[in-house]
Amino acid sequence: MLPTASDWIRHLIVTILLATVLEWVLPSGAMQRVTRMVLGLVVMAMLLSPLRAFVLAHGNYNQFLASWFGPALSAQAVGNSTSLSYSNELAHTLKEDLSLGLSVNVLDVVVLTGNQADSSSQITGVRVLLGPSPAPKQTAALVTQQIAIQLGLNPSEVQIIQG
Repeated sequence: MLPTASDWIRHLIVTILLATVLEWVLPSGAMQRVTRMVLGLVVMAMLLSPLRAFVLAHGNYNQFLASWFGPALSAQAVGNSTSLSYSNELAHTLKEDLSLGLSVNVLDVVVLTGNQADSSSQITGVRVLLGPSPAPKQTAALVTQQIAIQLGLNPSEVQIIQG
């Protein structure tokens, strides 16, 4: 889920204010130079955080890097860590959506990914571990349907495990 622009601006302003106060408190010298550099890096990271959130929320990070830096560099730089991080974020989002939206006791969600020929990741399946429920078969069918619709998967690619 992408943070709203107002949240991002509020966090950026608070970070800049804290950096300014910290800069005033520190005495001049070598320590202040190091602190300015570190605080500058923190502010730059805050400025770039919406871009990172946008790319992660819209899926294909490898394709994004390939369009900017070329396919060879993006494949070397990213490797499997991006698909793992993306699948972990997606699993967390699915768990929240199912728990809050359907009022289902979800214990764990695992998103399974596979690599395509162009080095991009594709979702190949989802495993959901459900907690106890009064109607387990109906709950499993509802969760399967919801995930299949959200991710555009075949319902057979969604595996429900009753805990």
